[in-house]
Amino acid sequence: MNPFKLINHAYISNDKYVKEVAIIEFQIYIPNETKELKTVGLRIPYVKKEYNGGHFWSPVTTGIDNGGEKKLQLKPRIDSTFINEDIEAFLESKPWEAGKYLANPSVHQPLPSPIKNNPTSMDEVPF
Repeated sequence: MNPFKLINHAYISNDKYVKEVAIIEFQIYIPNETKELKTVGLRIPYVKKEYNGGHFWSPVTTGIDNGGEKKLQLKPRIDSTFINEDIEAFLESKPWEAGKYLANPSVHQPLPSPIKNNPTSMDEVPF
């Protein structure tokens, strides 16, 4: 059983660096109110970037500019090399081209809309 589930995918044709976006979900275990473990899905957007003739998959990151100079870059942190390698292998297998999604980007579902200013429940958060 694959620990990852493809939630959404899109090809990006007009960005200089980002060529694809995929939102994947994997299961994590957290304690509930009674200290028993429950399973929840964690969704993370990944982008396929092209740079210097090569490409790589990366979680979405944000750079913060301070006075014209990038001072800080925020990115998700997954400390397990094995999980990172498994995520990249999953994305490189292109499950959207293997029947789950068609390779034609015009038929893909749109990416989730931005988060509302004040969502009232987690169901309203797109990721």
